[in-house]
Amino acid sequence: MIIKKDITARIFLAIGVVYTGLAAIICTFPYIMMVINAFSSEKSILKYGFSLIPKETSLEAFSTVFKSPVIILRAYGVTTFVTASGTLLGLFIMSMAAYVIYRKDFYYRNTFALIFYFTTM
Repeated sequence: MIIKKDITARIFLAIGVVYTGLAAIICTFPYIMMVINAFSSEKSILKYGFSLIPKETSLEAFSTVFKSPVIILRAYGVTTFVTASGTLLGLFIMSMAAYVIYRKDFYYRNTFALIFYFTTM
């Protein structure tokens, strides 16, 4: 009986390792494509599309970024503003909803709690 459990555990572990490895490869694939195609020329991408092996290599993308760093800094500013304001607004709305659910005299308390909890699941 101990041998069967040991073999089952090893098979389960092997399946888990393979599954996790495939998931890691699938999740990192877009980043790998982004890095590879950053060194590809724009004409090559337009003509052949994105590929793992670039047809023509170029540093155009990097020179464009370093020519006008103000655009990149403005984009980071917009990203930071949207993230901060979205976080604060979400925190405010969730706090208001939590207060309403906390109140025992609110008539629709259980309905709202069910809706919020169900969508969380």
